[in-house]
Amino acid sequence: MLTGNRIWKVRLADVGTAAGKTVEAHALTGVLVRGSGIKKDLRILGYGCPIELGFDVVTGVKGDCLDRYLVRLNECLESARIIQQCMKSLKVFTVLHNYRETISNLHDRKVGTPDKYEFGTNMESMIHYFKLVTEGCTLPKGRTYVRQEAPKGELGLYIVSDNANKPHRVKTRSPDYYNSQALNLIAHNHLLADLIAILGTVDPVLGSVDR
Repeated sequence: MLTGNRIWKVRLADVGTAAGKTVEAHALTGVLVRGSGIKKDLRILGYGCPIELGFDVVTGVKGDCLDRYLVRLNECLESARIIQQCMKSLKVFTVLHNYRETISNLHDRKVGTPDKYEFGTNMESMIHYFKLVTEGCTLPKGRTYVRQEAPKGELGLYIVSDNANKPHRVKTRSPDYYNSQALNLIAHNHLLADLIAILGTVDPVLGSVDR
């Protein structure tokens, strides 16, 4: 009803256009990038899934509100396609078996919890279990950055360890914060009423902006 509605098209077309230069200069991600015609989706890099999932990276043309709306709409169809592939390839017993083997191979009880039998029969395992739960494990000195394709864009986590049981520094890269920085640019020379459509298609979570 909305996609084919003439009033809906006129109200969103050529409103809040995010050009390619704006996307690159402000490190925008998510629908703001794909709506501008750039095929950038971290899911194509994979998240350790044992099967290859086939899906298309949905993109727009001009990067306006209408393109962002259509990208989100078509991404829902691609998500359903991914779920159908996962359901066909799901092997519950194999996953559980591999999980148990992985846990049992963690013989260092300072980083891995014991199984129920070992916990109930070995006092040393019980002590290490309580120390692991209450104090955590000590990680070697270093740093890492992990990112994933969240619904709003790239969600990153930067962690620095100083060889202690607590992180020295934790920094969250919120896609909502970075995408919100471009609002003054893509809303420039627009009416105040257009800001409603722009905010709706950028769709930032304000509770995530303060990160």
